Amino acid sequence: MRRLCDLLSVNRSTLYYKEKPPEIDYIDLLNAIRDVWVRYPFCGYRRITKELRANGNSVNRKRVQRLMRDIKITRPNQACMVDITYLRMQNGFMYLVAFIDVYSRYVVGWSLSNTLEIDFCIDALKSGLIIAKPEIVNSDQGCQFTSEDWIDCLREYDIKISMTSKGRCKDNIYIERFWRSLSTFENISFMC
Repeated sequence: MRRLCDLLSVNRSTLYYKEKPPEIDYIDLLNAIRDVWVRYPFCGYRRITKELRANGNSVNRKRVQRLMRDIKITRPNQACMVDITYLRMQNGFMYLVAFIDVYSRYVVGWSLSNTLEIDFCIDALKSGLIIAKPEIVNSDQGCQFTSEDWIDCLREYDIKISMTSKGRCKDNIYIERFWRSLSTFENISFMC
């Protein structure tokens, strides 16, 4: 082997090199941790690490522990969630955007529109800011919440921006629960 390596001008240590398994991407790891935690909410970081490894992920418990240190919501106005839903009307749809305080589950702002333009979302934000100013606003990645106007408005009021990952409706669970409770009224016939 030594002679072959000399002839090919290759270092012998490369013959014994074993490639490490690729590390899981940060966002993918967060999603994987959340998936395990949703199935086993009573588990700590050690058990979740074990589950992740069983699923083929190369992670250590320290990294999982660090990523699991989520923000604890301990007071009102610390974080709000925002989302849009549609209401079926006699002649089409209306769109409702609402802000909910994560701690108290209080709806601090809302707005209704017959289009999905960004203006009604900003109106709802500004009406909510009259009641309270959150430190963080969490939303999905809809075009309204990724637009420059929306982001500029949040920055103007010095509000931190948080967005859920794609396809992760459970990340915005409190506002989704609010929509579910609102859907009980969907059978009511609205007159325009």
